[in-house]
Amino acid sequence: MSAPCPRFGFLITLAPQEPRIVEDLHRFLTGHGLEAARAGGALAFVVTREGGQATNDDREIVRDWSNRWSNVASITVGALVDIESR
Repeated sequence: MSAPCPRFGFLITLAPQEPRIVEDLHRFLTGHGLEAARAGGALAFVVTREGGQATNDDREIVRDWSNRWSNVASITVGALVDIESR
């Protein structure tokens, strides 16, 4: 029996001072074939790719998105990990 395939994704945490940030994040992710699910904290999300594996390139586009909000929010984009083993 072989081990299950990993499911890669990454964690993003937000500390917004701007109420529109979560809505913008979801719109941005959807537009790039990504999706987010709440993860523990009030503004923590696990980001994955719809029907596939998230990649380092996906992390980079989310980091680029977060730079647009750097003047109003603290955003952390975590490392690419197997989210099934968290």
